[in-house]
Amino acid sequence: MPPPPRRELRELVRKLGAASRSEEQKMALQSICSLCFDGEEDKRGDADSMAAIAAAGAIPPLVQLLRQDSPALVKQYATNVLMGIAARAARETLAAFTAAGAFAPLVQMLRPGSLSLTQYYAAAALSYLCSNREGEKTTENAVAMVSAGAIPLLVQLLGPGSPALVQGMAAMTLVAFAGNPANAATIAACGAMVQTMGPASYPNVVVRMGAAAALMDLAAIKANAVAITAAGAIPLLVQLLGPGVLTFGQQAAAGTLGVSGSGNGGDYGD
Repeated sequence: MPPPPRRELRELVRKLGAASRSEEQKMALQSICSLCFDGEEDKRGDADSMAAIAAAGAIPPLVQLLRQDSPALVKQYATNVLMGIAARAARETLAAFTAAGAFAPLVQMLRPGSLSLTQYYAAAALSYLCSNREGEKTTENAVAMVSAGAIPLLVQLLGPGSPALVQGMAAMTLVAFAGNPANAATIAACGAMVQTMGPASYPNVVVRMGAAAALMDLAAIKANAVAITAAGAIPLLVQLLGPGVLTFGQQAAAGTLGVSGSGNGGDYGD
């Protein structure tokens, strides 16, 4: 799919600014979404189109819409576009997110009161911003998100009050954070990570698999491995080895059992 014309994108980005009424902003966001997202085939949006939006200067006004007292739907659309850009972000685009101060506003979209889709898009954007499309980890981004309060809000979204879609994305975003040793101790303090693997409280198997994957990374630190075992994770991990669980979940559970059961943690020491 060819990217939209630059002139059209620049005009749409201009309408996202503070000088526009909220209805104009919403219509501009809807137009951007219709131009750049490929329907059900790819929720992240077309790569060339997302790069063109970023190049048109969309990131700062999109972030500003999250900071303002914008209508809920405007924030949902803005978060959706930011997620699409983040999913396709190269090094220079990630720098634009940092320059715009995007991390704290995205974290705020995880809070209770946001629309469920806004929470989903925000969690996905944060996950994507933990690395770039070249596959390089961005430790400083992950640390900034954690400092903005992302972890307790993501753990809260794992709860049974959230839709399954939001639960699953929150779990996968915690996986992205857990892979960074600088954040491991913070996540380990959240006992809910073990509790989410209990099928009685969390029947959504995607959430339980995501929790197992996060715990596998956390268990690479010796102190965390001991804490995970003490929190009762072993029998819950064993349940994930059974039928009805995707191979990814079984592998994550087996990996966590292997590291936690040794009592030695992984390479990071204590």
